[in-house]
Amino acid sequence: MIGFLIHSIIILVIAGICYLWYKGFSNSLKISREKKLNEERFESKLSGRLKHISGLPIIEGVYVDIFYTNDDKIILKKEETIITLDCSKIRNIENSMGKNIKHKAISGAAAGKYLLGGTVGTIIGAMAATSVYLVITYEDNDETKFIIFDEMGLFPRKLIKIFKENNVVEEKNIEL
Repeated sequence: MIGFLIHSIIILVIAGICYLWYKGFSNSLKISREKKLNEERFESKLSGRLKHISGLPIIEGVYVDIFYTNDDKIILKKEETIITLDCSKIRNIENSMGKNIKHKAISGAAAGKYLLGGTVGTIIGAMAATSVYLVITYEDNDETKFIIFDEMGLFPRKLIKIFKENNVVEEKNIEL
């Protein structure tokens, strides 16, 4: 009786794991197909997905699909919202260290020292608290604006490289 109960529980656990794997795989397949269709639709030479931090008229913290098109535009897509940014308006695309970096580093260092102990823990904690962002700076009606994404993977570096290879940004003099 106990053996039957144990076998039943094991079978249920294995079935649950298989179901969760199948759902994750089918969702991943759906996202991959949708990305491929959008790459063709926008005639994209580069595409990726990054987490939106600020600067767009959509909710912060959601993932946005980014497409660099053959006609030098950056298209930002979140579900049914499509935002197009012409590369001629872009002043720069670059990596930047996180907002409130001093506060994050101090709190990370304190947490690292507490969890790992000593100087090594402090250094590791401060490094873990440091975030890197992808910042797109552009001009809109003679006003400088920024779009900020959380940087993940190789896509941001590829985007910066392809932008700099395909665009020459005019020098802008600012008098203070």
